[in-house]
Amino acid sequence: MRLPKGSIIAGCALVIAAAAPIGAWPDVPPWPPSGTDGGLAPETEAQLLAMGASVVMEAIAALGLFALLRWGSAWRAAAAAVVGTLATHWLLWTGVNAAAEAVGWLPAVTVGEALVVLAEAVAYRFVGGFGWRRALILSLSVNLASFVAGLSLMIVAR
Repeated sequence: MRLPKGSIIAGCALVIAAAAPIGAWPDVPPWPPSGTDGGLAPETEAQLLAMGASVVMEAIAALGLFALLRWGSAWRAAAAAVVGTLATHWLLWTGVNAAAEAVGWLPAVTVGEALVVLAEAVAYRFVGGFGWRRALILSLSVNLASFVAGLSLMIVAR
């Protein structure tokens, strides 16, 4: 399957446009909003829960996308999703939370997600063994699915 030129840029613009209404919200609280008696700080617990959900979501999305497109090994794509997510999730989580205080949530998450898409494309390229174009397409698609799922969880938790 060959995608039209500019589809990656169009995909990034779609992610930004989808997130635009969120920028009008007041500060989005970390999810879940309450702690437990397990000894972890609520922020740490929320981050670990979000990371686990992201790893599962992105691996499943990579499996599905590669099985659908028949680009190669869906299992290698899932492995690359796990490696990429584990490497970038905590950076995105802490970076967006810190930057949102200075520039607002929408600019922070837009720049953060764009950097994650680029960083995780490296994992798809070298762990998954895919070409750069497919690595970028897969990273963008999988991160969009994960972003929408995470955003949905935050909305439900409100």
